[in-house]
Amino acid sequence: MLEPGLGRYFDSGDRHRLFHAAHQISNVLLDFIERRPIEIEQGIYPGPNPVVGCIDRLYGR
Repeated sequence: MLEPGLGRYFDSGDRHRLFHAAHQISNVLLDFIERRPIEIEQGIYPGPNPVVGCIDRLYGR
């Protein structure tokens, strides 16, 4: 939800596109959240990935 008064800076079409994009992002996140318990039950969830390893790969350390 936009802060009160902030909507006056966006025209109706931009507001519609903004909230539509936010809705799509929330749907993707919900799919991800709902999929995790299924992966764990089926034994196909490999476990959390180490964040430090990802950072090292990004910065070539």
